[in-house]
Amino acid sequence: MPEQLWAPWRLQYVSSAGQGSSKGLFLRLPESGDDRASYILHRGALAFAVLNAYPYTSGHTMVVPYRQCASLTDLSPDELAETAGLVADVVRWIDGAFQP
Repeated sequence: MPEQLWAPWRLQYVSSAGQGSSKGLFLRLPESGDDRASYILHRGALAFAVLNAYPYTSGHTMVVPYRQCASLTDLSPDELAETAGLVADVVRWIDGAFQP
């Protein structure tokens, strides 16, 4: 097993870290207005699903609440329920697409 995971195609992204908006990526993504260009797969009322633009594996998808918080335990019960439900939906979508 290699000691470092290296993905050279990520260099442009990593090199640009800290430049641009002071707003975090996950707060900016849903404001983009172009879900396809932002890789947003689904928008719920309290959370959204987005493909990783620089994935290590096919189908790497993240489910992100719209409200920024430090921990899952900071989510409201409704936010947590929608986030967990969306994770289950994403797993079903990936299973259907890749048929593992």
